Amino acid sequence: MAADKLDLLRRVIIDERRGAPLHLQLRRALKAIIDDHFEDGELFWPEVVIAESLGISRGTVRQALGDLARDGLLRRHHAKGTFVIKEVAGPAELQTVGLFIADHTSDFLSTMLQRISEVCRAQNLRMQIYHTHGGDQTATAYRQVERGPESEGILLMVEPLTAAELYSAFTDRGYRTVCIQPDASAYHGPFVETNATEAVILGVDYLVGLGHRKIALMVNEPDLATSVIEKVDAFRQRMAEVEGAEPIVVSCGTQFGQSSYDAAYAAMESVWDTAPTAIFAVSDPGAWAALKWFAEHRIDIPAQVSVLGFEDATHNRYMFPSLSSIAHPTLQLAEEAVKLLLENRQDHVRVHPAIVVRDSTGPPRSDK
Repeated sequence: MAADKLDLLRRVIIDERRGAPLHLQLRRALKAIIDDHFEDGELFWPEVVIAESLGISRGTVRQALGDLARDGLLRRHHAKGTFVIKEVAGPAELQTVGLFIADHTSDFLSTMLQRISEVCRAQNLRMQIYHTHGGDQTATAYRQVERGPESEGILLMVEPLTAAELYSAFTDRGYRTVCIQPDASAYHGPFVETNATEAVILGVDYLVGLGHRKIALMVNEPDLATSVIEKVDAFRQRMAEVEGAEPIVVSCGTQFGQSSYDAAYAAMESVWDTAPTAIFAVSDPGAWAALKWFAEHRIDIPAQVSVLGFEDATHNRYMFPSLSSIAHPTLQLAEEAVKLLLENRQDHVRVHPAIVVRDSTGPPRSDK
């Protein structure tokens, strides 16, 4: 009987200082009690008993019980009360993929939207896009989702801190949640991403194979981003293995939220002062800035210096000269992300990059 288990309820601790909304804390605590101490069909505590035992509002309790009912753990009858459900059921089949995206646009984001849409259509899934805006509270963002966790899975393509907050909020409510290209220092859930170490090694080996030894890594993204730290470490380690190599790392001082193109353009004089035969930018906007600066200073590419990007944005092929770049395997990223959702796996999936060679790279000049 539920009355015999009141001591379990009274030991539950709900505290606003924990950061998560009270109803999510309560939902998680009640679910643990149901899993360990209640039988299928057993009468559960009434809303008023829970509220009085914990000293919280009935509105908070109502939200938590509503979430548990949508999760299939409780069945609420207006006249008879609330009952526990522990019937064995097959895994829920998702019908919708909810995609949270940042309020800024990029070529990579646009391409990923297209790829995820293609994958969803192929699997008869509906795709729903949600936007996060700078300054929004996490609670405001996740309340956009109206469908329950039994029918909708969540993909995140947002800033690192927002990804971590949304992951916590959605998993607390029972949603399957996966992040695409996260910053691992803040986010600890399942994710898919391009293997940054492999990408840098691929780029360095290509440039070294052309004959370059004095290669400058242009760090035009924030230095503290985990993926950037990984790229810099991989660059230093790979260049250390090359006989006669002269590795150069130039930080553009880019801050989170700042234009990586503008930061790179402002740093180009410092980059060129190092006299590299090749520049490898950690993202395509840095390479775009280099192409513009070199064109303005009448420096011939690739005769005087090669330029290699990272991302392979769609319009790289239309630049002059067309930009060589390390490519994100966008279709595979989309396929793996949706697969993690459908299979409800907690994996970390790193996919292999590819190199796209165009006109901005070539052998170094013999007198350089």
